[in-house]
Amino acid sequence: MIFESPSLTSPLLEHGTFAAQAGTAFHVQVAPEKSIALTLASAKLLSMQAPGAARAPFSLIFRGPSSLYLPQGIYRLKHDSLGVQEFFLVPIAPDSQGSNFEAVFN
Repeated sequence: MIFESPSLTSPLLEHGTFAAQAGTAFHVQVAPEKSIALTLASAKLLSMQAPGAARAPFSLIFRGPSSLYLPQGIYRLKHDSLGVQEFFLVPIAPDSQGSNFEAVFN
C-alpha cells in the first residue's frame, strides 16, 4: 500500500481534531508496500501555551502490537477521515496493551 503525499494546504492540526478520533486506526507506512495499524490511544492537551501561539500544544499516543518496534523518526500515517499526514513519532514505554508511540505538537 503506497500512501499519497500529505497536502501542503492541510489545515492547522489541533487537539480537537484528534480527540474526536480516539480509538480509531491510523495506518503507518513501514515499507513501500506495507502498513501497520496503530490505534490512537489518547489525545492530551499540554500546559504552557506560548503567548501568540497558533494552537494549544498537545500530544498523541498511538498504540500498536507489542511486537512492533519503530525507531524515532518521521512516519506517514493514513486515517480514513483525516487523510494522510506525516508525524514525528517517538517510542515510549510499552504497557500491557502494546507498544506506544508519541507525537507532540507545539
